[in-house]
Amino acid sequence: MGLSAPKSGFTVIEIVAVMAVMAVVLLVVISRATDVHADVHAEAQIIKSHIRHAQTLAMASNAYSWSITFGSQSYTLNRNGAPSPVRFPGESTATRALPARVMITSGAGTLNIGPDGSPGNADHVLVLNNGIASVTVTRQTGLVP
Repeated sequence: MGLSAPKSGFTVIEIVAVMAVMAVVLLVVISRATDVHADVHAEAQIIKSHIRHAQTLAMASNAYSWSITFGSQSYTLNRNGAPSPVRFPGESTATRALPARVMITSGAGTLNIGPDGSPGNADHVLVLNNGIASVTVTRQTGLVP
């Protein structure tokens, strides 16, 4: 008699709620995927800290020569030209691997640190991710701004 078939489907409110949740998730995913700048700048600060640590070691001990060898994806603290038994602060070894989205694009090689903490007569500049961040060790003074 007056019976009608039950209606199936979603209400407008349910569709809008699902779209809002999807938009929030998408926003979080996109912001994490594109925020490589924050990772690079954070890693530059860690590299500066590790250089300062090596400078402190060099100034504290004239018995050893200290250096850091930089590659594109990692760097190693050296004592007398070999990997050091002393490790970087916060690391389990004398080598630090850079995060997957961070790389040294210029300045790789060995940074020799004199007994006064300086790199000698030339600045040593490391460039990360094609210029997103850089680390400079100032000639003669060893300043790492």
